[in-house]
Amino acid sequence: SKAYALLREALAKSKKIGIAKITIRSKERLAAVRVIDNHLVLETLHFPDEVRSTVDLPQINNVKLTAKEKEIALSLIEQLTAEFDPTKYHDEYRERLEKLIKSKIPKNAEQPSNVINLMDAMEKSIASIKEQKKRA
Repeated sequence: SKAYALLREALAKSKKIGIAKITIRSKERLAAVRVIDNHLVLETLHFPDEVRSTVDLPQINNVKLTAKEKEIALSLIEQLTAEFDPTKYHDEYRERLEKLIKSKIPKNAEQPSNVINLMDAMEKSIASIKEQKKRA
């Protein structure tokens, strides 16, 4: 908890975001870590080669639509409109994966006792970054 609280405070005070590479379902993604309402939030981003120009998309401007077709389409949208309830949606893949992982953990598994000193870890990280910048 302390590491996350420290990251949250440092990002908020510096008014910056963190950029990270993460892996989701065997695919590497870019992500932004930022502070929203005093919480750390991770948002996935796109790599430049994943962003497509709209120039290459097929045009649908010359399609003739009747007034009746438009009216029916709007009516259908109105009939299907409801308040968004995110609790209706579940990540079934994640739920199955969590269940599988929990089934693999031995019932009497010991908790790891290796506690990392946060200050030591940050000092080593800063020294490593300084060394990399000197070499660049």
